Amino acid sequence: MNLYIKCIDGQIIDHPVTYENLCMVYGYFNDTNIPTNYVKFKRATKPPILFPYKYTEAVYVLIGDIVEEVYLIKDMTDEQKQAKINAALHEKPYDSWVFDVDKCMWCAPISYPSDGNKYIWNEEVLNWNVLD
Repeated sequence: MNLYIKCIDGQIIDHPVTYENLCMVYGYFNDTNIPTNYVKFKRATKPPILFPYKYTEAVYVLIGDIVEEVYLIKDMTDEQKQAKINAALHEKPYDSWVFDVDKCMWCAPISYPSDGNKYIWNEEVLNWNVLD
C-alpha cells in the first residue's frame, strides 16, 4: 500500500493517506509529480514489548524526502504501573500461584516444563499435567 503524508516546511501534518485517496482529490500522479506538500510515508512494524512496564509510542520523522514511522519504547509512569498491577491482581488463576511484581504476572509454584510438550496446571496435585 502506497502511503503519503502532508509535510509543509519540514512540519508533518496529520496522518498518512493512501495513494487512492490522494488521487480522488488531486488526480492520478506518480513519484515524479506527487501533490504539493505531500511526501512518501513509510510504515514501520510495531516492535514487541518484552518488559511488563514499558509501552510503545509511534512518532513520525522526516528523513530526507520520506516521513518514516518510528516506534519509541517508553517506561510507564508509576501510576500506569500500579494500574497494570491492580488489573493483574484481580485475575488470579489458581489459589497456589503467587504474583511476581517484576514480571507483572501470576506464577505457578513449579515452573512450566521446558521439554516441548504442552501442559495445563492441575491445582489438585499442584503440578503440570501433559495435554493429550
